Amino acid sequence: MQKALIICNGAAESAEFLRAQAKNNFVLCADGGANTAAAADITPDAVIGDMDSVTAETRKKFKKVPWLKIRNQNNTDFEKALDFIKKSDIKEAAVVCAAGGRLDFTLNNLFAASRYLPYFDIVFKSAAWEIYPVNKSKKFKCRAGTRISLLPLAECAGVSLAGLEYPLKNKNLTLADTLTLSNRAIKNNFEVRMKKGLMLVYIEV
Repeated sequence: MQKALIICNGAAESAEFLRAQAKNNFVLCADGGANTAAAADITPDAVIGDMDSVTAETRKKFKKVPWLKIRNQNNTDFEKALDFIKKSDIKEAAVVCAAGGRLDFTLNNLFAASRYLPYFDIVFKSAAWEIYPVNKSKKFKCRAGTRISLLPLAECAGVSLAGLEYPLKNKNLTLADTLTLSNRAIKNNFEVRMKKGLMLVYIEV
C-alpha cells in the first residue's frame, strides 16, 4: 500500500529531511507547500488548494505536475489535501511543514487531522518531533530515554501506558489533563491502550 507525504505551507524543514520523507511516497503539496517542495528539489505528484500562495517560479518549475485547484473557502488547503487522501486507497499519511508560522493554522492542522482517523493513519513530522493524533490503542517506536507527552483533546477512558517511566493503568483523562505530560521512554517502544477518546501523542526524535 502506497504511503503519502503531505507538504504544507508552514515553517520549512531542511531539504535533506524533506527528501528523506518524500522517498518512495506519494507527495501531495497543499498550496504554498509547493514552494517548499521546489526549494528542496522535490517534484510532487500533485498540488492541491486554492493556489493563492504558489509563486510564479514554482508554477513554472512544476508545469507538468497535476494542479488540483479547489476554490472552496470553507476549509483549509491542508483539509483539501486530507480530503484527497481520504478518497484514495492510501492508508498512511505523514505531514510535514504543518507547524510554525501562524499559531492558529498550526493548531487547526492538529485538530483537523483527528476527523480523518477513521480513514487513514496520520503523523505530523519534523526533524525534532513526531505527533500522532490517536483515537484507539496503538504501539509506537522511539529511542530509549526520549521524551513522550500525551495530550488529551477529549475525555479519554481506560488509558494504560506501557514502556514509559511513569506507567498508567486504566486511568480516565479529561480534556487538557497534564497527568501524561512529559513522560519518558524506558526502551525503544511503548504502547498506549485506550478504550475511547482522542489525544495527541508527542514523541521527540
